[in-house]
Amino acid sequence: MAYGLIDIASQTRQQAMQGLQADAEREQNRAMANDQMKAQYKQGQLSAAGAGAGIGAAIGAGAASGTWGGPVGALVVAAACAIAYSLSS
Repeated sequence: MAYGLIDIASQTRQQAMQGLQADAEREQNRAMANDQMKAQYKQGQLSAAGAGAGIGAAIGAGAASGTWGGPVGALVVAAACAIAYSLSS
């Protein structure tokens, strides 16, 4: 008899271990993909906040020209930076 009960048990154990190893690899890949997506999302938020700060500075300098242009632009930039900082933490 080429395949005894011991051989069948050994094959079954080997197949089970291969299945567990494949499952562990898939879980690790899923976790890495989730971490990458979170980092990309966070980077997108910071990029958008930086663009908003630039736009706010331009609007503040252009719309309220004169003595109020600088302070208005500074307040817009400060608010955008505060938002970006709160998103990054």
